[in-house]
Amino acid sequence: MLVVSLFEDDDEVAAPRAGAHGCVAEEASRDELLRAVRTVADGGAVFSASIAERLGTYFPAIPAFPGRLAFPRLTGREREVLDLPARGHTNRRITRHLSPSDQTVRNHVSHIFAKLQVSNRDDAMTRARDAGLGT
Repeated sequence: MLVVSLFEDDDEVAAPRAGAHGCVAEEASRDELLRAVRTVADGGAVFSASIAERLGTYFPAIPAFPGRLAFPRLTGREREVLDLPARGHTNRRITRHLSPSDQTVRNHVSHIFAKLQVSNRDDAMTRARDAGLGT
């Protein structure tokens, strides 16, 4: 998602939290907009200079969100599911904590394994703990 905005305020700086991979000002040139669209379509990120500068103020907060940078392909829910076994929770305990069905938890775990390219729980938990989850 690419945000094209009239304003360059905190809402636009927070756009990545909503899934945006870019944010450019509405007054950007046609070439800038096309470059931004292509960059985001190719999996990159692009932000106008003023927004990129302001993003730097958010970096001290990154340790408060372990796993977000280490596992960008995981959804927020998958990171939450990954955090719980890293804390020692079993699938049954995860189900009680998150309230989905056992099958939903198993599906999340399978997706996590595939995205992390691991074949077992121990490898996934090692990666999770190394990234700061489960603390």
